[in-house]
Amino acid sequence: MNSKKADDLIVKQSDFLGFQKIKTDKTIENYKKAIKTNAIQILKNKTELESKHKQIIELKNKIESLKKEVFIFKSKNSALLTNENVFAVEKKKYLESVENTLKKSILQESIKIPNLQNLNDTERKRIMIEIIEKTTKANQIPISAVEEIFEDSSKTTNLFKLLNIRNQKEEFISNNIKDIKEEHDKITNELSGKKIEV
Repeated sequence: MNSKKADDLIVKQSDFLGFQKIKTDKTIENYKKAIKTNAIQILKNKTELESKHKQIIELKNKIESLKKEVFIFKSKNSALLTNENVFAVEKKKYLESVENTLKKSILQESIKIPNLQNLNDTERKRIMIEIIEKTTKANQIPISAVEEIFEDSSKTTNLFKLLNIRNQKEEFISNNIKDIKEEHDKITNELSGKKIEV
């Protein structure tokens, strides 16, 4: 509390001779209110200070963690640039990850496509391109990685088979329903033919 504000809290009253006298009770009341207000403000400032201090500690920890990550990435990049074996292993892991992401997307998107079994090869290729474009954009996958995967004919075949996987399951089920029904009837007949002994 500065001196000007303190002076404002003093209540003065002139007596019958014109002399200014301090009204003690009202002045004390004003000071009590001011002290209470200051105490609340100090408590608020203390809480804010503690919060800021906590944030500073968290940020320092985050900075340290990021420094460690940067060091690890620098070491990894250095190894990738200087060691062919490390580069080959990391490239293989990355391409496998991209391939798995593509497989997952193809399976998810194929479920959404009605009458997939009725589409010709050109339409399937168009759908595959749409799925790949959507997946690469969503996952920030470079086209060069996708191209490298599609250079392998067996991987390409497997990815296109995924578009048909639902139809293959449906065909398998419909083809085997008859066999399952016949097997069920056979077992039922055998059981009904046997006499139940009590």
